[in-house]
Formats: sequence, C-alpha cells, structure tokens
Amino acid sequence: MSQKEMLFRCSAVGNLMSEPKLVADKKAGKLSKTAESYLNQFIFEYKYGRRQNFSTKATQKGTQTEDDGIHVLNMVMKTRYKKNTERFNGDYLTGEPDIIGKDMIIDIKSNFLASTFLTKDSIDNVYKWQLAGYCVLCEKKKGAIAYTLNNTPLDIVKSEITSAYYKNGLVDLTDEDKAKIALNHIYTDKHIVDGNYVNGFWDYAKDYLGIFEDVQVPFIEVPIEKRLRYFEVEFTDEDFEKLDTQIEKAIKYIETNYPLI
Repeated sequence: MSQKEMLFRCSAVGNLMSEPKLVADKKAGKLSKTAESYLNQFIFEYKYGRRQNFSTKATQKGTQTEDDGIHVLNMVMKTRYKKNTERFNGDYLTGEPDIIGKDMIIDIKSNFLASTFLTKDSIDNVYKWQLAGYCVLCEKKKGAIAYTLNNTPLDIVKSEITSAYYKNGLVDLTDEDKAKIALNHIYTDKHIVDGNYVNGFWDYAKDYLGIFEDVQVPFIEVPIEKRLRYFEVEFTDEDFEKLDTQIEKAIKYIETNYPLI
C-alpha cells in the first residue's frame, strides 16, 4: 500500500488535534507527543500490515448497541433516523457516520455504565473532531453526539460476572450478587422480539445468566428520556482550517518518518 492510500480514520482524528504540553512547542506549531505516537503506529500498521484491533467490553457494547441508541434518540427526539451503512473516503479521511441527517451528522455513543453516562455534560473533544471529519466527508457544517444508556449485551454481562468470580478468589457468587452486577448493566425491561419492543427483558436476562433464586433485588426502569444526553456543535470555517492544518502537518510527519519506521 502506498502512502497516498493512507487515510486517517475520523474516529482517530482527535489524536491529531491534541495540543503540545509545552507553550514553546505550541507557538512553533509542532505536533503533540500524542499525535506523533498515533502517527508512528499509523505508519507501522500500513507499512507492515500489523493493524491492531483495539477492543474492550465498552467498545464491544458500543458497536453492538448502536441500533438501541438510535431507537432511544428517535423516541426521545421524535425523529425517524436510520443507521447509515455507507463508508466515505476523502483525500485524507475515511469514516462511517452513524446517522446522516438533512443538514447534520449524528454519532451515537453508548456508555458502558451509568457512572460514565452521568458525567456527560458536553461533547468530548475527541468526539468533536470525529464529527468534524465526518462533516468534511459529507459536506455538512453541523454535528451532534447522542450519549445513550442502553442495556449491555448479555454475553458481556456474563463476562462481568465471571470477572467478579475471579476477583472474589474463585468463590461462587450468590444469585443476589449476580443480580446486582446485572442491574448495573440493564436499564430497561424492554427488548426486541419479532421486530417489536416488548417487556420481559429482566426475566429473560436472569434466566440467561443463571439467576434462578427469587432474589430480593428490585428492578427499577430508567425512563427513556433519562437515558439520552444530546449535544450539538456547529463548525466554523476556522475549525475546518485548523483540521486541514493538522492533517498537513501529519502528512509531512509521515513523509519524513515513513522510511525510519
């Protein structure tokens, strides 16, 4: 693969936009250490075909519950958005936005736990620049992040229970222990059956997870409007110019360092 075919993923653009810690480096227009580290890995992946598949339980949940997140957004915002499945490639960027609206891009971010969801009071900087990349590719000027709190897929919940078992010194967990772990990942009793949302997910989850006793752990539904935090951003020409400038710096860095890695 030639250097001309190397495209920056919009999801990673935030690495390029991070600023150097030293004031002198900022004034000199240097890339940050974070950006350089990302670019070194970027070069290595393309040059030697060793792309790392970064995956955690949180990223797995995010990928597996995108449709749930779109459902939450549509129900709360009274919209009818559908998942985009087209990947866009530009001169230097590549990306697949979750939702392409008439005049904006929307990306769904499914939080792993309520504790992280509740801290969301604005668009994280890395997500802002991800949106900016999508807007460049799709010729939009407005973007939004929809943080959603969805039920965690049960295979991941089971993995969480297994982890707790090992942390507990290989001592079997009680059904009540398992139920409490599951409750931290299940926020609504509704799930999809034959294309429709119906109640009964908590009972289904207990059966799937092997919780057979009549545990005294009440299930309290989290209202759907409490499971969405939505923030918009409108990009300026200055924002796009800043993105272009950083990409130009990144390209020069690659040209210089490609032979050295």
